Amino acid sequence: MLLDRRKVKFWQKIVFSFMAVLMVVFIMGYAGFSWLGCDEEQSASEQINQEVVAQESAAAAASEDPQEWVELGQLYVERGSQSPQESDAHKADLNKAAAAYTRADELLKKQGGKGVKQQRLDVLRSLVDVQLYLQDFAGATATYGIITSLTPKDPQAYFEMASIAINAGDTDTALLAFNRFLELDPDSPDAPAVKEWIEQNKPSKSSSPSE
Repeated sequence: MLLDRRKVKFWQKIVFSFMAVLMVVFIMGYAGFSWLGCDEEQSASEQINQEVVAQESAAAAASEDPQEWVELGQLYVERGSQSPQESDAHKADLNKAAAAYTRADELLKKQGGKGVKQQRLDVLRSLVDVQLYLQDFAGATATYGIITSLTPKDPQAYFEMASIAINAGDTDTALLAFNRFLELDPDSPDAPAVKEWIEQNKPSKSSSPSE
């Protein structure tokens, strides 16, 4: 019975480790401007469109400035939240936001210097938020690969990476991430369930290519 409870808690943690992020974006999307009247909605839409156009110009003019791309990504997310959920416009803005955040991280990586690591982590987590909302679990797994390279001693980052990799159908990455999680936090309450998952999903010897 104790093991069953551990299993339940383990899977709950896997689900909630990224569902919490999804809920933030989901609520943000519905927060939008649904409480406004038609005139106010149109005015707000026009305003955000103008802000996006202005920021696109700013990012183009200062294409090597990561902050310009971060701000552009934020505006795309904000504009996307005003479009109907799952609409083409909504998805298009979120995809543009993901591209802007990716560009910002590339520039920060190239830039280096004091404080850049935390800036990159902030940008990468914003990118993961967008990728999870788009259900791009493979992309989010890859982004977590960068996050864990920046925080190689953070067991929670590896746990979250494994959780998302499972949803991406990437068992190999999930196995690697969970094994690293156990190395960093062997006494975690989740360790027994993680070990069981690894045992159930590790490649069988019979599936190995013969020499």
